[in-house]
Amino acid sequence: RTDDQDEETIKKRVLEYRTKTELVANYYANHDLVREISGIGSINEIFDALKNEIENL
Repeated sequence: RTDDQDEETIKKRVLEYRTKTELVANYYANHDLVREISGIGSINEIFDALKNEIENL
């Protein structure tokens, strides 16, 4: 994306991530509600890993 080359745009995105997304992600992680799935592998392998995590909720 062309706007990704603008330093101010990138700074705004990082700030928004830190003030919104990061807070929510940390909340869920601190309450043991985050599951990590490796994105390495075939689409089917990743899908199966996701499906297994969902089934184990």
